[in-house]
Amino acid sequence: MVDVGGNSSLAQSIKAVRTDGVVAATGLLGSSDGRDVLLIEALWNVCTVRGVLLGTREQFHDMVRFIEDHDVQLAVDNVTFSLGEVKEAYRRLEKQKHFAKIVIKIAQEP
Repeated sequence: MVDVGGNSSLAQSIKAVRTDGVVAATGLLGSSDGRDVLLIEALWNVCTVRGVLLGTREQFHDMVRFIEDHDVQLAVDNVTFSLGEVKEAYRRLEKQKHFAKIVIKIAQEP
């Protein structure tokens, strides 16, 4: 489970995650309700809470610039599936016939 709200939603995420699940705390978008999330909440719910640093907006722009300047290409499979072909995409994964990531096209391009 990914939590982007920080103290405003982290306690709720810990309660919602399955036993032995992982909550990835990636942000602090919500405002705090004044109550800190205590370690005991993760212990009672038998889960892992992991902080994930995503970087700054400037670092994101630097990454995009690097990708564009160096013509970095994504590693994706040579077969693209439509949303209606999701079961076939999963079968391709199960049979390990794919290379890297599977692409599922969700919307038509204009």
